[in-house]
Amino acid sequence: MTPRTIRPVSSEPYKRWNFRKAYWELYRLTTSELALGCGCVDDISLDHFPLSIPFLLKVDVIDEVIKNIVKELGGHIAEDMYDCTHLVTNEIRRNVKFLCAIVRGLHIVNQQWLYDSKKQSRFLAELSYESFNESSTQSIEARYGLTFTNTMAVARSRSKQLFSGHWIHVTKSVLPPPQEMYQIIECGGGVCVWKMPKGLDLHDLVIVASEVDKKCCSSALKASVPVNREFILTGILKQKLDFRSCSGASS
Repeated sequence: MTPRTIRPVSSEPYKRWNFRKAYWELYRLTTSELALGCGCVDDISLDHFPLSIPFLLKVDVIDEVIKNIVKELGGHIAEDMYDCTHLVTNEIRRNVKFLCAIVRGLHIVNQQWLYDSKKQSRFLAELSYESFNESSTQSIEARYGLTFTNTMAVARSRSKQLFSGHWIHVTKSVLPPPQEMYQIIECGGGVCVWKMPKGLDLHDLVIVASEVDKKCCSSALKASVPVNREFILTGILKQKLDFRSCSGASS
């Protein structure tokens, strides 16, 4: 029996994002700034840029002002984290959207980027806007012993995604809930196993478990690679999968 996955790693949204990322990287080689003009490349007379690819933004706090700015610039508010190109937020948070954005190596910018882009009537280069609430930044960096700038540099320079090659199951009592954890894992290139496989060799299966679930899946945990939730959450922030310190179930 083949383990069930939420969505194959080779899904269409992922393919579209992968193409878009490669496209923008090529585009950046020819321009010093993202002179998009309404979110497309129509303003630039380059025969090898024939397509119009809009920015797809995920915004932490959406109001009518933000919606209108994005619309005026030719962008779109993304429905999920699988197919967006930017996350707009003012704080570094250890929530699903932020972790998905990190593990995908997206542009994470503050809201001032949108306001300044509106003044220029085009999406501006993102680098100057990758700074956030100072207290939240210092808190996260001190707690996990990292720098956000370095985390993003590593995430964007990866030849393969952080969870690539890993089959991962999340037990039902883990927090964030399994559905959210699977979204994070899939954004990182992992294969999400919804149901605990039976009758299979589990030695390569990574199981993210909680203490509450240990009794009901003790045999599977013994046969697999059991880790706690920090394997996923802290692993993304540090851009390193630490099987040793994250072994066992979450309390």
